[in-house]
Amino acid sequence: MTGLALLAADIPLEVPRIADEFATTTGRPWLVDLAAVPLWAKLGAVVPALMATILLFLDQNITSRLVNSPSHQLRKGYGFHLDLLIVGLITAICSLFGLPWVVAATVYSLNHVKGLVQVETTVNDAFAYERIVSVRENRRSAFSIHVLVATSFLMLPLIHLIPMPVLFGLFLYMGIAALGGNQFFMRMKLWITDTKHYPNTRYTRAVRSKVMHRFTLIQLICLFCLWILKASFLGIIFPVLIALLVPLRMLLARYFSATDLADLDASDSEELQAKQLD
Repeated sequence: MTGLALLAADIPLEVPRIADEFATTTGRPWLVDLAAVPLWAKLGAVVPALMATILLFLDQNITSRLVNSPSHQLRKGYGFHLDLLIVGLITAICSLFGLPWVVAATVYSLNHVKGLVQVETTVNDAFAYERIVSVRENRRSAFSIHVLVATSFLMLPLIHLIPMPVLFGLFLYMGIAALGGNQFFMRMKLWITDTKHYPNTRYTRAVRSKVMHRFTLIQLICLFCLWILKASFLGIIFPVLIALLVPLRMLLARYFSATDLADLDASDSEELQAKQLD
């Protein structure tokens, strides 16, 4: 697509803003002089710092839990605490140099795992299920990715040629590819699916359709609220709304039975694996 854009050079397309040299944006020194920051700025930074802390904590842990899902059949240790410690150290170092903070990226991490999986397809009640047999766990692929990221500094003139629509298309594709097997997305599709054609999953067998759709609707409303808030000028309080999802989930126990919530939270890949072992 980049090649097509270059062939159609008369069509104006936005391209990434790439600096001509490796330097700070404003020409400031690389090391931030914290002593020069006025007291009012330090006090005013407390609230944004708290929001950023919540966001980085949730982003890191949510990504780690999704990557280390039992359905992925990973063998190595999780290292949740070690990963969070490293993220904290990197955040401190990046802050001293005025660099962007680094945290686990959910979509990219899941696509990395999916690129290393070995799956087998099982047909059950006329429906095909994909079960992850194993993941080719290694350090080479992750290391290679970060080496390529580092070498991108040497290819800034080439990156400047890639149109933004191409990058947005790539990110959109990665996001859609990560939806495969997502229970929330599958339950949304059931709104327009005849009940006779529901897949044979735990939540479709054990939970009534009205209860399942009401639960999915609440999730969709929460998603829209997060999206609208993040796109508004109040986007800085976005992490607070994420944290409020925890008491909201506890509140749902008053309106949904514990059995229904357990069935809606269950992983069908684990259930299918248990059946095969039996």
